[in-house]
Amino acid sequence: MTTSSSTDREALFEGLGEARSTDYFFLQEQLTEEQLSILRRVRRFADDEVLPEIGGYWERAELPWPLIRRLGELGIVGEDIDGYGCPGLDPISCGLMHMELNRGDGSLGTVVGVQSGLAMKSIALFGSEEQK
Repeated sequence: MTTSSSTDREALFEGLGEARSTDYFFLQEQLTEEQLSILRRVRRFADDEVLPEIGGYWERAELPWPLIRRLGELGIVGEDIDGYGCPGLDPISCGLMHMELNRGDGSLGTVVGVQSGLAMKSIALFGSEEQK
């Protein structure tokens, strides 16, 4: 398993409150570069795009369509499905992605879970090649 450098780890947690960057069990030491990349990408999205905007959507009772569209651009929809334009994430990456996405907004986490898990996974498992 490949681990990242300490500089990459520091950059990952830069700007976060100390409580959030505390890793008493050195879990981040066990993450691969690919896993850290997913974590970084979704964390930046949550911090830079979701958290500043999501409250307004809730107040207006609107679906956050611009944020939902960005989920596909992040390369996370389809989670652990291999091929067909899906990322084929390992279980740890899926967990990290959901952790950060749901930290930003639980409804966006639900969108990915339903779209990837219920819809896309059902087609991946039981659909014809044409449906995939």
